[in-house]
Amino acid sequence: AERALYSAEDVLDRARDRLAENAALLDDFVAGREDLRGPLASGSPFGFPATDAESDALVEAAWETGVLVAPGRFFGDESRVRVALGGSPEDCEAGLRAFAGVLDHHRG
Repeated sequence: AERALYSAEDVLDRARDRLAENAALLDDFVAGREDLRGPLASGSPFGFPATDAESDALVEAAWETGVLVAPGRFFGDESRVRVALGGSPEDCEAGLRAFAGVLDHHRG
């Protein structure tokens, strides 16, 4: 157990840095979209933006493109979707690009 916890602070620091970078990506993404609104909770491993689209249809369309977002109804707010921020920044960027395509498709 001592060996496993030896570098716990380094692991936590890297996780915090990754989370902060991913949260900034999501903040920028939401700020750049007219069809999403915040606020997003600072330091959270998830984003929960409000959307103009019907969230269940949006979640289904995202799933079909390989993007997993959770419908807001799971969390008591049908106007939102939950976006996880735990992957690498590169994976989060790719997921947000794919999600942008889904959002664009549901706009028009």
